[in-house]
Amino acid sequence: MASVFGRLATLGVVALLLQITGLLLFVLGFFPVKPALDGISGAESFLPLCKIDDINELDRSLHDEKYDPQEKNLGLPAKYDRLVFMVVDGLPAEFVLGKDGRPPARNFKSAMSYTQNLLSNGSALGYHAKAAPPTVTMPRLKAMTSGAIAGFLDVAYNFNTQKLLEDNLIGQLARAGWRMVMLGDETWLKLFPNLFERHDGVSSFYVKDTVEVDNNVTRHLDYELENTDWNLLILHYLGLDHVGHLGGRSSPLMDSKLREMDSVIERIHQTVLSKSPLSSRTLVVVVSDHGMTSGGNHGGATYQETDALALFITNPSSKPEFQISPEASASSILNDAAYQVDLVPTLAILLGMPIPKNSVGALLQPLFSSLPPELQLKALELNSWQLLRLMRRRSPHSVCIADICQNQKATDGDMSSFRSKQGDNALKYCTLFNLAVEKRKQWSENGKETSGFEEAKEAYLQFLRPTSEWLASGSTERLTFVFIGGLLMLLSTILFLLAVYEIHKATFEDHSSRREKSRIGTSRLLKLIAVGGVSVHAASFGSSSFVEEEQFTWHFMLSTLLVALVRASLQQFKFENDDGVDVISDPNYLMGENSDKLPADCRVKRKHNPAIGTTADQSRMRLRVTRRKMIINQVIQICLLLVLGRILRSWHRSGVNWTHLPDVAKTLENTYPSVIAYIRAGCLFSVTLMCCWILPKSLPQSIRRITQLCLILSAMLILLYFTCSLLGLTSRADAWDLGAWATVSAQGVYCLVGGSSLLAFATFPWLLNSRSPYKVSSTSQKEIGPLFESVQEDFETSTLEYSVKRSFCATGLVFVSCWSLLQLLLQQSVNAAPIALLLLQLLMAVNLFHTAHAWAPRWISILTLHWLGASGHFGLGNSNTLATVDVAGAYIGLSSHSTVLSGILAFFITYGSPLLYMQGLLLTTSRPRALEEKKISKFLQPWLLEDIILPCILPLAMNSIFLTAFTGVLYVMQDHLFVWSVFSPKYLYAIATTVCTYIGTLVFVAVGGYSILVMSFRIQQTDGVGLGRRKEVNI
Repeated sequence: MASVFGRLATLGVVALLLQITGLLLFVLGFFPVKPALDGISGAESFLPLCKIDDINELDRSLHDEKYDPQEKNLGLPAKYDRLVFMVVDGLPAEFVLGKDGRPPARNFKSAMSYTQNLLSNGSALGYHAKAAPPTVTMPRLKAMTSGAIAGFLDVAYNFNTQKLLEDNLIGQLARAGWRMVMLGDETWLKLFPNLFERHDGVSSFYVKDTVEVDNNVTRHLDYELENTDWNLLILHYLGLDHVGHLGGRSSPLMDSKLREMDSVIERIHQTVLSKSPLSSRTLVVVVSDHGMTSGGNHGGATYQETDALALFITNPSSKPEFQISPEASASSILNDAAYQVDLVPTLAILLGMPIPKNSVGALLQPLFSSLPPELQLKALELNSWQLLRLMRRRSPHSVCIADICQNQKATDGDMSSFRSKQGDNALKYCTLFNLAVEKRKQWSENGKETSGFEEAKEAYLQFLRPTSEWLASGSTERLTFVFIGGLLMLLSTILFLLAVYEIHKATFEDHSSRREKSRIGTSRLLKLIAVGGVSVHAASFGSSSFVEEEQFTWHFMLSTLLVALVRASLQQFKFENDDGVDVISDPNYLMGENSDKLPADCRVKRKHNPAIGTTADQSRMRLRVTRRKMIINQVIQICLLLVLGRILRSWHRSGVNWTHLPDVAKTLENTYPSVIAYIRAGCLFSVTLMCCWILPKSLPQSIRRITQLCLILSAMLILLYFTCSLLGLTSRADAWDLGAWATVSAQGVYCLVGGSSLLAFATFPWLLNSRSPYKVSSTSQKEIGPLFESVQEDFETSTLEYSVKRSFCATGLVFVSCWSLLQLLLQQSVNAAPIALLLLQLLMAVNLFHTAHAWAPRWISILTLHWLGASGHFGLGNSNTLATVDVAGAYIGLSSHSTVLSGILAFFITYGSPLLYMQGLLLTTSRPRALEEKKISKFLQPWLLEDIILPCILPLAMNSIFLTAFTGVLYVMQDHLFVWSVFSPKYLYAIATTVCTYIGTLVFVAVGGYSILVMSFRIQQTDGVGLGRRKEVNI
């Protein structure tokens, strides 16, 4: 036995370490690097060259802290020398520009009437500037200042912003001597420390604040607009994004917030662009970093989330600045394929600055339409050469690009050679570049005719857009890290599966004489469903549609498993006439008062019990009736699990493609919003009552009452939080006091549920009875005669198992109760009913497997709970897009922003269902099983393997299969169109799911290890010599 435990422990620990190491290596190798040039842009930005030696030579004179870019721009003067850069966080371009050629919704258009007037009279030009995922603030600010596509893992760094070291426009302006002022989101101060003359930053993460966070910016507005000592004024408003997080696009606060933003734009326009003597040289740019979903969240790659705004406003004059030709439709200008990174080269040229080296953006040409043709082509040429330099970094061995950089036109032979090395796309870009250069040359030679100008401009634009998109999608990899990381994860999966096989082999061989072998057909079907389900799910990761709609896979797998359990339960009817077995050896029959409620597997052969007579025959008849009732109850419970699962599936339309369809949550929020509060209160009452009722009566009465009191107080504080939050949304009078009360009540809940859980973990093993309560009755002694002493001896041996399982059950019930109440506090109001249904599902599943362990192996209960948790994860509205992460709930109970605390709360909200069912594993440890006379010396091994080690290893093994499979899929799909919008977000969720599995396993190990140590110590102190004394007396 010791060798088995040692081998399993070694396999588990080694596999876990290999998986963690492999995961870290793969993430570092796969995600990191976009092709990048070192250094800072200088004179080469204004010259048509891309030879590395020439660039380095020119850079040597530009390493001073300040320089005058106008001396280097070679005939392309700056159009503006003042810039107001206003960021409205989370503002969808659809709110201002409409969608698909249609105007904005009437309420949005009315709310931003002044902005609409600027668009209509030609004083403003707007774009749907598509943002790249992840659509969170920090990566988007990097993109809008450096022009480079941020790494996907920047979604994690969004909560801990570091200084931007890459070449960027803010740094270029600082080196040119611009004086800069920043008001708003403190992310700017973290990205660009010590660059602002004046600043007043606010935290962007405390999403409950929709008022003060913007007032803190606006209160400086008059002073700064009247000042003329700045060149760059950055205003970053966060309130609209917070309104979205709290209430979605349809929030009652949205229209008023849009009117507030419109009034700010009006003040800027009328002050800076109308009254200021510098108005003709001032440009106002209004942008958003990302959009938002209907629910107000963001982070993913859907149109709603990537639909960012770029609005350019200039000095009002009799002649509009932005001329839109009659043949250009609204869709071609306002809905053109503009990208957020296009802001960088556009602003750099307009301000006379070098384009940052790693910018992948393309000029927004309509903004240069007022320039002479020569300067327009000059701007397009500089942008083209800048992208060509980045192309050379991406393809350092390209013959085509090398020839262009040597001022030579690539020959057909060169093109053929290049095609073999780089592929058709890169060849196409070289061809387009040469075509643009040729068209411009022809225009110059032909007297600079208008028709030739249009052809040359179009040729440059045809090169810029596809090249920009190609560079934006490209990345470099550390292939060694990727290969080693994937190999280590594969090896860890093999070791986990080997550990599962070792456990299965040991427990099956130990139970080989029991009735499990007679039900081999049922066991094979369940194994087929388990192996097939895991395999099919792992294979489904190869399809982007299955990844986006993963919830359907889990719902199908769970339903199939539950139907198979119905079949397995019904099959038990055919075993009730088995004459080869009889009942004598279960403690509930031999020593308990309810001997007629004997489980079916607690029996031994009649030939071992010659003393049994008529009484055993009568008990056998009662057993048949009891078993029939038990089977019917099991079938009913499984059917109820199916019904509850169907309700959970219909509560939210998870995923990506079908979220627009109606569901229960949308119906309640849109049609019956007042009903949600009553449902939430009712669910709170029901869950609290359920949690108080399920606490084990085996606990000391005082401890049980204290625990119940803590649960009731938690529920009362949750109700107080509900009330304060509801009143805070409907009443402005005491909003601050209500918010303070809500925060205090939430903190009280954290203390109560956390304290109750810790108290249960630390004290229950010491307080619960460490002795088996069963005693052989006098009637049973007469019936079994000579077997009495051996059976009593078996009970002495089973004391540790019994005690540990009681500790598991009692601690698990407190954990589950506290977790359910915590989820009722943290989850959105509409998710109160799903939380109650998940708890009910868990308790029904636990009760099912307590009565069905005769035909349901231990691994089936673990597998079922795991699949129930995964299905419930999507039942709460989660998906594989970052937009469904509930940011607002992560600040419940926090009076200020805390990256660590808010991150933990966001994790708890997202993985509320899987963690609930991982804690539920503590409840599924089966009760003491019947003993066989020849197995007494090995009694401890099966329950430790099945009830302690298997619940730790099996979830880790299943998660390892999914993680390794998706790691392989991600690598294969690295050039897929949806690698960053579908597969990469899913991989972040896969990593988070792995962490969730680690946490659940750690909780189980901690409770199990601590309970075994304490119970062993107590038994050793009280009954260490009891069994030995009895053997001496018998001798």
